[in-house]
Amino acid sequence: MRQEVESLYKLCMPEDFYHFWSFCQRLHPESPQEALRDTLGLKLVGPFDIMDGKHKSAKNPNYFLHWRHFYDPPEFQTVLVGSSETQHHMGYYR
Repeated sequence: MRQEVESLYKLCMPEDFYHFWSFCQRLHPESPQEALRDTLGLKLVGPFDIMDGKHKSAKNPNYFLHWRHFYDPPEFQTVLVGSSETQHHMGYYR
């Protein structure tokens, strides 16, 4: 999966990204992307969709715009989203 994420997003994710995914898998094995939803109101998105295999059903995906918010600079990669009302989101700078 590491190579697939790096190939599709054209960036090397830091090691903590993969450790965080493993942590969320242990918290919520059925759906790691939802592991923080009940406690923190956060969902894992973006490159975590690749880790979860969700990209395989997408037609003509554009990974550079995947989970991009309107005011995000091009070098920002969203990995966590909170409230859609407030547009709260967190990520990495490339």
